[in-house]
Amino acid sequence: MLITGAAGRIGRSLCDLLPRTGRQLRLFDLHPPAPVAPDDEAVTGDMLDPATLAAAMAGCDAVVHLAGDKRAFDDDHASVLRLNCEGAQAVFEAARRAGVRRFVYASSHYAMGEYPIGSPVPPDAPPRPDGLYGASKVFGEALGQFHADVHGMAVVSIRIGAFQDRPSTPRQLVVWISPRDMAALVDRALSAEITGHLAVYGYSNNPANPTRDPGWARLGYAPQDSAASDDLVPPAPATRLGGRAPP
Repeated sequence: MLITGAAGRIGRSLCDLLPRTGRQLRLFDLHPPAPVAPDDEAVTGDMLDPATLAAAMAGCDAVVHLAGDKRAFDDDHASVLRLNCEGAQAVFEAARRAGVRRFVYASSHYAMGEYPIGSPVPPDAPPRPDGLYGASKVFGEALGQFHADVHGMAVVSIRIGAFQDRPSTPRQLVVWISPRDMAALVDRALSAEITGHLAVYGYSNNPANPTRDPGWARLGYAPQDSAASDDLVPPAPATRLGGRAPP
């Protein structure tokens, strides 16, 4: 199994926490990833180099695509387009050529960022990105739908929320996901019996989250952690899901 962006925060956490039964990880990143298990294989390279990516993909039956530009509201549009759009297309295409049948795509809750926090936003609601970063993730989800429909790939797009040890802001009481739950969600995205493309929210079991159907039932994902803090007050319903301040 290939993990792109394996040297990043989520990638390193998955290497530690993802169940390994029947899985050998190939860790791919522009920076040298650190193997955790003896059978892990580290590959360093640029995902936009076709030969390097093809070599990293060879023999893999599943992909977890985490690599990309994660600066949600940065003005470096060229980097977002290059890494999140061209990069996603390159990885999907390399996976198709290699015969990969299961693809887990790291989308973001910023793909739905213009929805107010206080209203239910099911996964099949129309995308409402709150910036170019969120729009780039919508593009990646569209690539997943295309490869599911046209090439028969099973694709899960996880709209990852605030990934960290504990929530640190009121908004994160809604969108927080713990490292343990993130690993469990990726595990289910890799192993659940699904066909086609499925978009789900990457959250823990947060009481402040009004989403009525996060898409977890089809995967069998049951988060174990929950965001709560006596020091943080849940945000008002008018607060946007993505966190960008209103104009």
